[in-house]
Amino acid sequence: MKQGAADFITKPPEGKVLLEVIARAMDRAVRNAAFKAEIDSIQRRIATLTPREHEVMEHVVAGRLSKQIAGDIGTVLKTVKVHRGRVMKKMEVHTLVDLVRCIEKISRIVPRNG
Repeated sequence: MKQGAADFITKPPEGKVLLEVIARAMDRAVRNAAFKAEIDSIQRRIATLTPREHEVMEHVVAGRLSKQIAGDIGTVLKTVKVHRGRVMKKMEVHTLVDLVRCIEKISRIVPRNG
């Protein structure tokens, strides 16, 4: 199982049981491929962020307000809002919830720094 076995089949395999096991394995493979494609897409979008945009995104995902972020990184509120807007556009999300979900998905696979 640790090396990727999907199921156990007793010998001799019954036709119906064998087909069910194969169908489950195929379904799992399709789901895994879709999940991997989604993770790869999120990682590609993150790679388009500048270091400052990435920093702002980390603060936003952590729940910090724009005013707090400005104080933390030593800039003005307007600059944070600009970076935040660029993050949303580059990450191809419309809401903060969508952004957080993207980061949560990849953080299960690739631990975040800091």
